[in-house]
Amino acid sequence: MSDEWELDGATYESLSDVLGGVFGSDAARLSANQQAARAWYAANGDVERAHTCGVFLKKPRRPGDDPVLGVYVDSPSVVYDFGTNKEIYLTRLHAAGLAVSGIDFKLSRYPKKTAEGAGENGGAQQKKPLPPLSATEQREVAQLAEKLPPALKDVGTRAIELSFRRQKGLET
Repeated sequence: MSDEWELDGATYESLSDVLGGVFGSDAARLSANQQAARAWYAANGDVERAHTCGVFLKKPRRPGDDPVLGVYVDSPSVVYDFGTNKEIYLTRLHAAGLAVSGIDFKLSRYPKKTAEGAGENGGAQQKKPLPPLSATEQREVAQLAEKLPPALKDVGTRAIELSFRRQKGLET
């Protein structure tokens, strides 16, 4: 996958360059919600962009505070994962010039549609099978799962195993 973006015959090295090319000096004409979306996409990486279905501003919890950023995402696990990194996102947004008093991650009723079958590399990333675990890694999974309550042992073991396999796949 290339780190370059192409739009209207021009090549850009980052999403912020693409947005700059699209919006340019017209940023002053963007609504507050559009500016918030622009800041969210510019401040975050590919994972956040891939799972974000919509961005909006809402009234602050207390009068006089900055607005709260609402971010619709495509799965419940992403709501949880992004929520645990809320402070990081607030810092990134501040650095990108967007002052918000908080972020609310919500599950979208309209998740992004994948582009499967849209031709060669039609935007859908091909899923690779996860690599198998070595005997040492399997023992480590079993040791971690030992500490789980009996009701969670099967599901927990499977989750730990998949996490190990995913990490192993990222490292190769």
